Amino acid sequence: MKKIRTLLLPCAFLFALSAFAFQSPSTPGGQGGQEKQGGQRGPGRQSVEERLQTMTENLGLTPAQQAQIKPILEDTQQQMQAIMKDESLSREDRGSKMRSLRDATDQKIRALLNDEQKKKFDERRKEQGPRRGNEKGGESAPPKQ
Repeated sequence: MKKIRTLLLPCAFLFALSAFAFQSPSTPGGQGGQEKQGGQRGPGRQSVEERLQTMTENLGLTPAQQAQIKPILEDTQQQMQAIMKDESLSREDRGSKMRSLRDATDQKIRALLNDEQKKKFDERRKEQGPRRGNEKGGESAPPKQ
């Protein structure tokens, strides 16, 4: 049981980091009744609706883009949960699959964005890079100033 917890904690941390990919540092903390939307989540995770809302605010998504991106986020969330529940995977395999899934999701979303949005999207990912740190289990590097 302890081994499972030891494996799930870093995976949950990686997923939480990807959930905050588009969260603006100046976003106020109070989000009203949105906290219960989106079903079950652990601490620090955003629901699909919250992630979509954050992306909409940061990238200026159109309603059509939102409609296209929402199923991508839902599918990714389901696949992440399946990876986290798969006890046959080693910690390294789990991390690798989650990184691959996150990268594939980024590519799908990026394909739906216009040039200006892609630029903002890439900047967000670049800012997040140092915070992701060494995903193979080492300590994360501090963000570069």
